[in-house]
Amino acid sequence: MRGRPARSYGPVAEALVQAAGQGPAAVKDLAARAQVGFGVARYTASRLLAARALVVVAQGRPRVLGVPPPGSSVHEALHSLSAALHGGGQQAALFAEQ
Repeated sequence: MRGRPARSYGPVAEALVQAAGQGPAAVKDLAARAQVGFGVARYTASRLLAARALVVVAQGRPRVLGVPPPGSSVHEALHSLSAALHGGGQQAALFAEQ
C-alpha cells in the first residue's frame, strides 16, 4: 500500500478542519487559527475542498470556507432518497447497512 490510507488526513489538514469547525473563515484566517503557513494552508484547503471535508460558505474573494453541515454526506443523501422512494422499507434498511 502506498501513501496514507483513504480518508485519513495529515496534521495540517486536521488543524484546518478543526479551525473551520470554530466557524467559517477565509483560508488566511483558517491558517492563522491552525497556526500553519498560508502557502501550505492554501494547498491543503484546495485538497480538502475536493474531498468535501471543507465547503465554500460564501463566494467572492476571498472565499469563505467551513465544515459541511451535518447530514450532508453523499451516503446520507442516498439513504434518504432510497427511504423516500421505497417508503423506508427493507431495501432502505439494507442500503443503510452497506
